[in-house]
Amino acid sequence: MGGAKKSRRTQPERPECPWQFVHVWQWFWDILNGCANGMGPATIGWLDLQAWRAITGERPEPWEVRLLFRLSVLRASIEGEENRKKANAPGKP
Repeated sequence: MGGAKKSRRTQPERPECPWQFVHVWQWFWDILNGCANGMGPATIGWLDLQAWRAITGERPEPWEVRLLFRLSVLRASIEGEENRKKANAPGKP
C-alpha cells in the first residue's frame, strides 16, 4: 500500500524540562505530531487541540492550553528563522 509516509517531528536537544511542566511538554509534542504542515512550520490550533482531547480524554487547564499555544508559536518562529537562514546561506542557488 504505497502511500506517502508522514514524517514524525523529533524533539530537539534541550535543557531538562522542569518536572512541573513535563506533562505539558509531552502533550505539546503529541499534538504537534498530529498537525498538518502547510507552507511553513506547523502550529497548534483549536481544532488540533479539540481532536487531541477527543482522542486522549485529556482535559488541560486553561493555563496549560495557553502554554501549549505559546510553545507552538515559539517553536514555529524558531523553525521559520532556521529555514530562512538555510535558504539564504552562501552557495545556495
